[in-house]
Amino acid sequence: MHDLLTSPQGLPPLLIQVIAAMIVAGETAVIFGLLVPGEATLLLVGFLAYAGTPRLVPALLVMIVAAVIGDTLAYRVGRRHGPGGGRGCDATAPAAGEGSVSPGW
Repeated sequence: MHDLLTSPQGLPPLLIQVIAAMIVAGETAVIFGLLVPGEATLLLVGFLAYAGTPRLVPALLVMIVAAVIGDTLAYRVGRRHGPGGGRGCDATAPAAGEGSVSPGW
């Protein structure tokens, strides 16, 4: 566990912030949030900032901007493609049990 937390300390601070920002933006945009949780990434960046690898204020600003960008992307996808996110769902069809839709059997 100790190696997992200390091995990123040798990376350049800019690389740490770029990778973390991509993970946070992707998690808030629901692109791969189920695979790599953004909270764990934020905790790791916080630990690294405490250890002094990236500076706290720039890292905090980058993570906030990344979360806002990811949230904006999710909003735009939802606005453009509806609740299904463009996966072929028919947003105009009533949900199961609503209206006079026959189950078909």
